[in-house]
Amino acid sequence: MNEAAPPAGQAETAGPAVNPPLRLWALDPEDLATVSSHMQDALLSPVNAVWLPKQRRFALACERLDWIASQDERWMRRESGLHFDHVLRVERAGFGAATQVLQLVEIKFASTKAPEGLIDLAFKDGETIRLHVECVEACLRDLGEPQSTNVPPMSQRRLPQDRFSR
Repeated sequence: MNEAAPPAGQAETAGPAVNPPLRLWALDPEDLATVSSHMQDALLSPVNAVWLPKQRRFALACERLDWIASQDERWMRRESGLHFDHVLRVERAGFGAATQVLQLVEIKFASTKAPEGLIDLAFKDGETIRLHVECVEACLRDLGEPQSTNVPPMSQRRLPQDRFSR
C-alpha cells in the first residue's frame, strides 16, 4: 500500500517518541552488568521477592527507574519484573524487622567454580540478597508504562548541608 507524502510545505508530524518496554536477558556476567545498570535505584518491597525452590527460580517485582524515559530531572518509573533461574540457594543479610522498601544499588556476580557463582543484590541501607546459582540466567521485563515519580535516584539527591560548617 502506497501512502501519499504530505503536501509540499507541510512537515510530516510524528507522535511523541515512545520508549518501548525493556525485555533483557542476561546469560553471562557482562549481560548481568547491563541488567544491573537498568535496575539501579529500583524500589521494591521484600514481600515482592520470592524464591521458588522447586523451579530453582528467584523472582521479584519492583518499580524500576526508567533512565531512558527520565529527562531534565523529571524521573519516571516502570513496574518491572526480574527473575533468576538455576538458583540453588538464597541468603539474606542486613534485613531488620522494619525493612519495608528496598532501593537497589547494584547486582554483582562472583564466580565460584565456573559457570557456578554468587549473584548479590545489594541495597542502599546495607541489605543484601545472595543467590547461589549454577550459572547466570536472568530476565528483566517491564510490565507497565513509565509513571512520573517524586523519588529521584540516589545520585541526584541533595544531602542536607552541615549546620556547623562555615
